[in-house]
Amino acid sequence: MAAQARQRCQVWPSRAAAGDAWRDKPMFADWHPRAFESYLSHGLRDREDGRVELACSGEIEAAIFEHTGGVDVMAAAMGVAAPTWVVRAGRGYLPAELFEELCRHLPAGRYLELDGGHLLPMEAPDRVAELLLSLP
Repeated sequence: MAAQARQRCQVWPSRAAAGDAWRDKPMFADWHPRAFESYLSHGLRDREDGRVELACSGEIEAAIFEHTGGVDVMAAAMGVAAPTWVVRAGRGYLPAELFEELCRHLPAGRYLELDGGHLLPMEAPDRVAELLLSLP
């Protein structure tokens, strides 16, 4: 994934051109229209030459992919006392058992599976917001 992040296009003539390039990509296919428009507005920044570029460069994204595997999420979860939803995207890549185990490590954890893919907050932003607002 790091190599892909470094190779992806990072500059477009305009937000509209970026939107046209992304609209039919599988990653964006299920995004809610408001989320897609928000990404075009806030995920890109204006350049002095009039074009737009990714607000998070491919190099930064690659560094994140290369350096995030060392966190013991289960151990860290035991220290989280706040009410927490552990939400699994039903069409996501990770198995339900992993999310259920994480929930067991959270003293105030609640597990829920929603229909959606890996980028669930962008696919179902209203449902995700409802969940967040339902926590005490």
